[in-house]
Amino acid sequence: MKYLFLTLFTLTSLFSAQIADDSTKVKKIVAIGPGALRLVTILDATDMLIGIEKTERKALGFSEYRTIIGKNKIFSLPIIGAGGPNKLPNLEMLLQLKPDLIVASFISEKQLSLITQKTGIPTLALSYGLGYGGVKSKIEAIKNSLLLLGKALNKSQRASKIVDFMNTQEKELQSYIIKNKNIYIGGVGFKGAHGITSTEKHYPSFELLGIKNPLAKNAKSNHVMIQEESLILENPDYIFLDLFGKKIINENFKKKQTLYTSLKAYKDGHISWLLPYNFYNTNISNVYINSWIILAKLGYEVDIQSKMSTIYDAFYINGASKLMKTRYPLKKF
Repeated sequence: MKYLFLTLFTLTSLFSAQIADDSTKVKKIVAIGPGALRLVTILDATDMLIGIEKTERKALGFSEYRTIIGKNKIFSLPIIGAGGPNKLPNLEMLLQLKPDLIVASFISEKQLSLITQKTGIPTLALSYGLGYGGVKSKIEAIKNSLLLLGKALNKSQRASKIVDFMNTQEKELQSYIIKNKNIYIGGVGFKGAHGITSTEKHYPSFELLGIKNPLAKNAKSNHVMIQEESLILENPDYIFLDLFGKKIINENFKKKQTLYTSLKAYKDGHISWLLPYNFYNTNISNVYINSWIILAKLGYEVDIQSKMSTIYDAFYINGASKLMKTRYPLKKF
């Protein structure tokens, strides 16, 4: 299936030259598909929202951007569809609301074409890169998406500031040299929660630190479900677990304590939780926070609380004040 990413979709002048040249024409928007609303929120453009997907009303406290938007705002907006990957919005509601622009993520070319043909509303398709239909690395795709959306919403200054922050973070993180460590990431969310055997080949926090996931290095796809036997045989020095899979992981621990307690990482106290990486697409801010948590758990001197506060404030207006109290400190495994 083909997807359109990082382009101004033009089948029927969806994003007209007039709007592209004068982004102040865009006053009313809706966001559809996994991750679209997150990017709108990061750019501090939620005041433009005139409708919302039903799925955005779920797990508000678990989602950074939904927490930032707030329950009152989210529930005050009319529903424009169920939401989810490759699901069409309610076209009649879109015609009724008449947004100036539809911001879309992980919606197929065929569906984007249908939406435009039926509504005539300009549509901007954005990418989260690897794992979500794109070909670029996840972080680079997200940067490009932020810059493109910033131009469309007259938020270019805000978008550039965030991308500059991301670049600075990456440069600082890449200055650390991690040697002779066998490190695994498990519990990675992908279209739902999973247990310890759910991992990823191109896990961004690992890639920022130059860490290779030993149990996914030969995988043909990005997301991988490994065998428990493979984890035991590899016996990593350090294991990091995504909090999104905590319930499943804890339940499995009770059933299979022998498996967990036999691992070197468990015996050495080197199993640690990380903030949720995927929740209706990639939690971008958590990619950077998790990188610092990993460094701290590997023995480097890192003030996790300070890093978390700085990163949340960079990605969201007043982010730290709204998010820190429910996310720091992380409990021990």
